Amino acid sequence: KGDCEDLQKQDSNSCNLNPRLARYAESSCSLLLSPLFEPCHHEVSPSPYLKNCRYDVCSCSDGKDCLCTAVSAYAMACARKGVVIDWRKPEFCAMSCPEGQLYQQCGSPCNQTCRSLAHPDTDCREFCTEGCFCPLGMYLDQQGDCVTRSQCSCYYDGEIFQPDDVFSDHHTMCYCENGIMHCSSQRLPGSFVPDVLFQTHRSARAKRSVSCKHPMTMFVCPANDPRVKGVECMKSCQNYDLGCVSHGCISGCLCPTGWVRHGNKCMVPENCPCFHNGQEYAPGQTVTKDCNTCTCRARKWECTENVCDGKCSVIGAAHYLTFDGLKYRFPGSCQYVLVQDYCEDDGAGSFRILVAKEGCGFTGETCTRRITVLYDGGEIELHGEEINVITPPREEGNVDILKSGRYYILILGRGRISLTWDQNMGVTVTLKENYKDKVCGLCGNFDDVPNDDLRSSRKQIEVDPSDFGNSWKVHSQCADVRKLSQGQDLASSLCNGNVLKRVMVETSCSVLSSDLFKECKKLVDPEPYVEICTYDTCVCESVGDCACYCDAIAAYAHACAQKGAVIQWRSPTLCPQSCESMNKVEEEYQCEWRYNSCGPACPRTCQHMDPIACPMKCVEGCHPHCPAGKILDELSESCIKLEECPVCEVEGRRISHGKKIILNSENLQLCQSCHCEVRNLTCRPCDPEETDKFVTTASPDEEEEEEEEEEEEEEVTREYSCSKMMDLAILMDGSSKLSESDFHELKNFIISMMEKLHITQKRIRLAILEYRTGSHIYLGLKDVKKSTKMRKIVQNIKYTGGDVASATEVLKYVLFHVFGKAPRPNVARIAVLFMASKDPKRIQGIFPILK
Repeated sequence: KGDCEDLQKQDSNSCNLNPRLARYAESSCSLLLSPLFEPCHHEVSPSPYLKNCRYDVCSCSDGKDCLCTAVSAYAMACARKGVVIDWRKPEFCAMSCPEGQLYQQCGSPCNQTCRSLAHPDTDCREFCTEGCFCPLGMYLDQQGDCVTRSQCSCYYDGEIFQPDDVFSDHHTMCYCENGIMHCSSQRLPGSFVPDVLFQTHRSARAKRSVSCKHPMTMFVCPANDPRVKGVECMKSCQNYDLGCVSHGCISGCLCPTGWVRHGNKCMVPENCPCFHNGQEYAPGQTVTKDCNTCTCRARKWECTENVCDGKCSVIGAAHYLTFDGLKYRFPGSCQYVLVQDYCEDDGAGSFRILVAKEGCGFTGETCTRRITVLYDGGEIELHGEEINVITPPREEGNVDILKSGRYYILILGRGRISLTWDQNMGVTVTLKENYKDKVCGLCGNFDDVPNDDLRSSRKQIEVDPSDFGNSWKVHSQCADVRKLSQGQDLASSLCNGNVLKRVMVETSCSVLSSDLFKECKKLVDPEPYVEICTYDTCVCESVGDCACYCDAIAAYAHACAQKGAVIQWRSPTLCPQSCESMNKVEEEYQCEWRYNSCGPACPRTCQHMDPIACPMKCVEGCHPHCPAGKILDELSESCIKLEECPVCEVEGRRISHGKKIILNSENLQLCQSCHCEVRNLTCRPCDPEETDKFVTTASPDEEEEEEEEEEEEEEVTREYSCSKMMDLAILMDGSSKLSESDFHELKNFIISMMEKLHITQKRIRLAILEYRTGSHIYLGLKDVKKSTKMRKIVQNIKYTGGDVASATEVLKYVLFHVFGKAPRPNVARIAVLFMASKDPKRIQGIFPILK
């Protein structure tokens, strides 16, 4: 009914509230993952049923009462897919049927009673239900016994008649046969049948007499038609699109035909409000859902169909929320592919983000996360509360780094990819719509279907997150995460040894379900974060002020803030945070740094004057509050006057301190190489190779040293074993056929060879590639770097140990994407191929193309 009170959301995890049953739930519900149900795993995923089983078992006063029902739900889903599992045993969930009934695992309950013979349920679509059923050809009577059709009673006018009963109401004579009342009309002159001939059964249906408010009118249920529907099926704004199954007509006040009821009023359906998160919205009002706007029209929401950005988050020590909303736990300690677009067999892609944990599980050490971003030929590492650009991307404009509050924000490809890092364990990756269904890794595939997110690197959907996560290891030698044994739960096992800690954990994490976060509960479900908090706090050595506990609370508060619910949750007793250490201790100094639970994520600063497409609405932490007329300088972390910003302006562009820019690169005569130092821009004519690439340097002194070094190299050619003009590509086998130690030896050999080559843009241009099923280029022919820097890049190439290395494919790649995109007339092109594995294709087939 529309005026029935809404059920209030239950926020607490039942297993958190009942730790006594938590272990039993883990152990008993694991039956769904056992070999008994394995034939069904690929037809029906057991994951949601496993979660529901644990919840139901923990909710029961006696967990065993709900276990059988939960297991039965999964078995029935399997049976509907044609997989029948004989799981009930005499000692486990045995089902006994009343005398005369038979047990069926997949039977239909539709129209199996005597009542259904006269009043069949035409809306029943249930074709497969487990339970006790009457044998074929028999029906269930009102006493619960199975009888033949001839023994069925008849249901007529609200009364029950026994087989062969006959009655008359002066004009109609009826008799009961085979569960159906047969009546004949006697409305003919002289056909009066006296009462004394029959035992009459007059219906005594009670009528309700009430007054109705205009425009409602009184409706009285007729006595001779049990199928008529009354006020129990009256349409309201909330149930307008739902069907109604009447269990008996009820008299009362009805709205006029074509109108519906809303509260105590009648209205046309077009004027009905819309409903969202328990609130009413009048026609014309709007709500925002992600990147779409929904408008209430004619009681329905009409929403825009924008494709929203995908967000994947890593929270705490082991928790992942994929782009498509799947939550799973994977406590791996190796380096893994978080997300990449190198997903097809052709090896094509543009970025890769790797994650690893360090120091976790060791007493006295802080657990931290190391993030490696590979994009546009560059490598950026986030670790130890700082960002280190190991190798700059080819184009300087392809990367932007901001710091706001507790977070670093890394923006790649002018906003197509962004990464938010809380300087600890929390990571969020945001992708634009052009990456939809084109990525893979621990974050899933971003195709709006959470059920296929556990797709391994072998492109097989896994049931267990451990199998899925292990498949995305970067180094195959690193140990796999072991599956939990049957009935074991890692978080509970860590806490169970300390009863006091277990109680403290449950009490501490319950803050997420308290009134402190009540404004957020309708926007962001706290249940996943309660589970994260419980697990991570169990891992911590202390409770209350430990970083992992506070990070779990902060993760939920951050999710709330992105939805518009800003919670002032920190206090002197709950994860306090102070910004006083960032303020100067000077007379007349105005406090600049203050804590803000929702400060601007991408604020305007000296280094970022222009607006940025920011991936976050706001972030918490210490934020600057600059006086009027001043702006934040990120380098000094202080507020300064706008005209004092350490930036250079040229042709309408702002160049930060220490950066270099090439002007008029397309015209060698007008080309200038300009370097910004504080606010002074120093320019000089370009070298020929500088027209091909933007170069970022730290200071003009280093630039002069590099130029002097190159001039010395030009003059002292006799020190090199080879200085002939050539384009040289070195191709390294990255498969597991080469051990990690052998791969290290190969790198040392290549480095020693590089020391004997005269590598410049005018002499020997060098490219370094590592190949597996695809190819990854570490140095390109057009890269302008110091020789020492090039050798360091080779030294830092990480061993991956792929399944196979295709020499045929890498030679094609070198031909078209290395030599082909950096041609140099009349110069020899040489590729040195290091192979350890057998190519799946005949390598001779590539020779005609190479020639």
